[in-house]
Amino acid sequence: MEYVWFALILAVIVITLLATWRFITLRSKGTPVLLRKMPAPGDHGWRHGAIRYVGEKIEYYKLRSLSPRADLFVMRGDLKVLARREPTSNEVLYQAMLHHRITNGAIAGPMEAWLGLRGLRTLAVRVERSMANAQVLAERLGEHPAVVQVRYPGLPTDKGHELAKKQMTGGFGAVLCVVLNTDAAGAQRVVEALKLWTPATSLGGVESLVERRRRHGNEPDSIPESLLRLSVGIENVDDLYDDLVNALKEIA
Repeated sequence: MEYVWFALILAVIVITLLATWRFITLRSKGTPVLLRKMPAPGDHGWRHGAIRYVGEKIEYYKLRSLSPRADLFVMRGDLKVLARREPTSNEVLYQAMLHHRITNGAIAGPMEAWLGLRGLRTLAVRVERSMANAQVLAERLGEHPAVVQVRYPGLPTDKGHELAKKQMTGGFGAVLCVVLNTDAAGAQRVVEALKLWTPATSLGGVESLVERRRRHGNEPDSIPESLLRLSVGIENVDDLYDDLVNALKEIA
């Protein structure tokens, strides 16, 4: 019985190694092709695979095969072009989709699909909380002496407020910008002093993020050096505001 188990395990290992080798060959060294033997009736007989050039030799690998060797060898000098035609749009789309499926998989994994479904069930609640937090922070920061300007369409004083009211329903988003009464170094000290806000370039998450936009060299000069972009999450809004107030003491 032990020999049987040993043989099964060895077979699994061999098959796995062969499949891995074939996958690497098809993905990194091969060009996807459709091949069929002639004569063939109509559009039947096509086989998916990949070819690669080795010197003057062309190697063809079937898509569904575990052989460590190529399934067909053809010398370049033996090839003859009998006819050619431009591929139709459907064939181009098919080849693009086939390549994407081979390299990335046809569908999401069960765990990823479940996580996406679970997130969708609470998406509306999270977005509503983030927008409500952003509105409160924009109103409070507008009254802080260290803040020169607050850019948020939910504020009546914002130049885009009237247009936003026509286009947006349910809220004005969870991203706002503040311009501080300091220079680039002072704004960076504020970012580094924050405890609850995470310095990162992203948005739409449940965690609150902050970044100084002008730290990137390709940002236009129209963006103030002391501008901070705040992507508001779903934390307690009083905690978020208190953290900002404490950090603003760096430029007081």
